[in-house]
Amino acid sequence: MYDGPTLLEYLEDVELSAPSPQAGELRLPVQYASRPSAEHRRSYSGRIVAGTVAVGDEIAVLPSGSRSTVVALDTLDDGRDVGVAGLSVSVQLADEIDVARGDVIVSAATDAHLPTVARELSATLCWLAEKPLRAGDRVALKHGTTTVRATVQSLDRRLDPDSLIEQVGPGELVLNDIGTVTLRTSSVVLADRYAENRDGGAFVLIDEASNETVAAGTIDEAREVVPGKAERNDIKWHPSSLARDERWRKTGQRGATVWLTGLPASGKSTVAVVLERLLVSRGRVAYLIDGDNIRHGISDDLGFSPGDRAENIRRVGHLARLFADAGVIAVASMVSPLRSDREIARELHDAASLDFVEVHVSTPVAECERRDPKGLYRRAREGSLRGLTGVDAPYEKPSDPDLRFDTTGADVDELAGRIVGLLVERGVL
Repeated sequence: MYDGPTLLEYLEDVELSAPSPQAGELRLPVQYASRPSAEHRRSYSGRIVAGTVAVGDEIAVLPSGSRSTVVALDTLDDGRDVGVAGLSVSVQLADEIDVARGDVIVSAATDAHLPTVARELSATLCWLAEKPLRAGDRVALKHGTTTVRATVQSLDRRLDPDSLIEQVGPGELVLNDIGTVTLRTSSVVLADRYAENRDGGAFVLIDEASNETVAAGTIDEAREVVPGKAERNDIKWHPSSLARDERWRKTGQRGATVWLTGLPASGKSTVAVVLERLLVSRGRVAYLIDGDNIRHGISDDLGFSPGDRAENIRRVGHLARLFADAGVIAVASMVSPLRSDREIARELHDAASLDFVEVHVSTPVAECERRDPKGLYRRAREGSLRGLTGVDAPYEKPSDPDLRFDTTGADVDELAGRIVGLLVERGVL
């Protein structure tokens, strides 16, 4: 028979303190970045969920790893010079580094305890939806101030809420089930174990179609996954019995990739559509790989964070290379804002001795914004869309493209003809 304190007596005796009150445990998820005027430094606001922060502290911003020093702290509390867990604060940094909503400010001390930059989570869920959860399902995962897409890799265990018997490897989780699952995210999550940090270790899952919360979860283990780097002895490139030169000679077609890059609404896809038709009219097999089309299938699990955008370009680069190897002229129309991502696509082709033609569609941002067929620029200017390339996300112009043109007032057929002329010079046509 239980003879301990009542629940109310127990709760009244609990000693409360700020979680992880050490500077090395700092977790400050950025909710808002602001700059009142050009004369002021940027301020980064959020609620501290662990640790402490003070003026003079060395900090790092994850996931980028950029470092700086706190030069100003606003806690909305006169006389307070240290921010602790639970407080909403704004900080200013000594350096103009890239910090955005969803980033996490942590301590840069040598003995700091940092979150895991994770792509895979072992988690315990309470399933809240009528529709069962099964392996392979895709959901949105909201963790702190960031939301990413996640795929259910496996259902590991299910706890029967009536009998408390644990089932290994269940086929599904139904309403009110509690279970452990493995989730794979489309981009990194800066995760802590729930046992160590209740805020950094908790999340919710959201149905992307209905926008309803379908699960509440806690992180048991977070793992970093580096795709494409690990060597495996059981995975080898399987060569065709048909040599490329023989394939191309018998089909009368030489493969290549034309990569059109530029700002949204610059006219990339318009030129690409005309180029594809022009090539086919000359008796060549060509195929348009459009950025929007790719996100309907191969990349439908990716969002628009920097990490997801880089992964999208990586996938398209590999796809275009396979097309080119088969003798198809792949016409890729991608914003592809970062020079490093485009270089990866070029290097894939160079390594396979395949032609790669980079075309910079250099239409000025003012003209792109005037066109704005999808309303993206308008939404970005209104503040309802963040991270639009050309407005509040960078575009790195190609330093030495194979061809560059502006579509403003131009004849699209003539522009596509210029690309065809370049392919003739290269010996592709």
